[in-house]
Amino acid sequence: RDIRIIDAATGELLRELTLDTTHRYQGTGRPPGPTR
Repeated sequence: RDIRIIDAATGELLRELTLDTTHRYQGTGRPPGPTR
């Protein structure tokens, strides 16, 4: 899954990201942040 960040005014490509779809970013059952 590719993500492109584009400046709305100029149309310039600011950043291009590729998310690793094999890694689960959510769904650990805990809220994000350091564990206490």
